[in-house]
Amino acid sequence: MSDDVLLTVHLAATASMVGLIWFVQLVHYPLFAVVGAEGFAAYERDHQRRTAWVVGPLMGVEVVSALALVAAGVPGRGLKTKLNEA
Repeated sequence: MSDDVLLTVHLAATASMVGLIWFVQLVHYPLFAVVGAEGFAAYERDHQRRTAWVVGPLMGVEVVSALALVAAGVPGRGLKTKLNEA
């Protein structure tokens, strides 16, 4: 995979995660107060289960692309350069 494609994939995954995090912060978390104590445990359990289906794949792409970026390295600075210098 070319460096440009790798960077684009990582940027897209990271930007998607940032957007999702803000959405949850501004929409979902305030709604927790409306649920009430008696229904909160079930609501939170469903929230976590459903959110995992969206967050999991994005986090996976973000982690794999980040590791690939570290392994590929920035010319003159990456992991490959450090290993070659040793």
